[in-house]
Amino acid sequence: MKTYDYKKEMVKDIKDWILMNGILQQAKQEEWSDEECRDWLYDELWDKDCITGNGTYGYAPEDKSEEYVCGNLKLFFEVAIEWDIPVISKENAPRLFEKPAQYMDATIRCYLLGECIDIALEELKHE
Repeated sequence: MKTYDYKKEMVKDIKDWILMNGILQQAKQEEWSDEECRDWLYDELWDKDCITGNGTYGYAPEDKSEEYVCGNLKLFFEVAIEWDIPVISKENAPRLFEKPAQYMDATIRCYLLGECIDIALEELKHE
């Protein structure tokens, strides 16, 4: 099985979302700086299921999330260490026990969000 490339897929999803929602035109009209655009996108996309899976339904069903996370467990633990997230705590246990792969998938996506927004915006400048 091929390891799921979170950055590649997230950058694609972010670019698609930006283009579909006319964000570049909005940023130009409102004269946003690059940093303002990035910050707005970060806040807007943080809980979008279609980007991070951090909303109500998750990015993908549990079985697909398992495929995504399977080759990326090291990345999940990197996030847990960097963000000081106990792997299992009272706060995350209900979601973790109900849909563990979706929980890990959303955690990874949120962790990579800022970096992927930067890449997406840079690529869109050159397209």
